[in-house]
Amino acid sequence: MEAHVDLWLGELGAPPLGTDAGLTPVDELRLTNRPLLLERLKRARTLTHAWEAAHDEPASGLPGDPESLVAEATAAGLLDFLPLDDATTLRWLQTGDRWPAAVPLALTPEDLGLTTSQLDDAER
Repeated sequence: MEAHVDLWLGELGAPPLGTDAGLTPVDELRLTNRPLLLERLKRARTLTHAWEAAHDEPASGLPGDPESLVAEATAAGLLDFLPLDDATTLRWLQTGDRWPAAVPLALTPEDLGLTTSQLDDAER
């Protein structure tokens, strides 16, 4: 039976059973990803608020409460597979309609053309 499974896996381009896939254990990924995601979501909230204010756009309230979004991402399994990066976070926010349509998809002030004073104003 194992030989048949290994043959099938090989046809799919996967390694045989028992092969170390080099993946980080899920519990470790969750512990690592949770604070990273929370920091990114807090930054996203400030950046979107600052961009909307700087461009006279109505406040969308997106992406939403960072703690609630982390809980949502955890329940969806976003923290379970790979270390999270900005691109993955932005893609998740965008595909879930959690990113304002008017705001460019970026998580740095430079990419959004925001000044330090605009960010300071948004944090107040």
